[in-house]
Amino acid sequence: MANYSKGKIAIPAVTGNIVINITAVASAPAYTNLANTTESSDPTNMRDWAWKTGYRITSSGYGAQSGKTISNAIKVQAGDVIRIKGVTITKSTDRYAFVGSTSGNSLQYYSSTTNLTYAVSGDLHTITINSLPNHTGDCYISFAFDTPADKTQVVITKNEPIV
Repeated sequence: MANYSKGKIAIPAVTGNIVINITAVASAPAYTNLANTTESSDPTNMRDWAWKTGYRITSSGYGAQSGKTISNAIKVQAGDVIRIKGVTITKSTDRYAFVGSTSGNSLQYYSSTTNLTYAVSGDLHTITINSLPNHTGDCYISFAFDTPADKTQVVITKNEPIV
């Protein structure tokens, strides 16, 4: 009689020939991908929460720029940890945007903020929300980055590691 535990098969005794049939089962990722790459119908509207290819976050809103993309908005609160994979963020020139569901916005460079902590390791960007700006209603965050070669490879999670 064979025993299976933690990826190992133990066969205590064998007499004669033995045949082992193994079946691999694909499993879904152990995270929820929040990247929704459906394109915006109104890309300069800061309360249109959709993906915006060809746009960047400026000091006053969203503006057209070839080679840049703004992610879909993610609802956040203080303490949330957002992880992004599959994009290139330039800390000193790209921005993120906190936008209130009814009013208010805060547009910041990744390099100059007190509202979040930004770290990168390889192609994994980790953003910890330290505090929220004063907005009316729920708070959402969007991220600007270089337009990815394949947006279907972008992964964004909230409070879940990307494994």
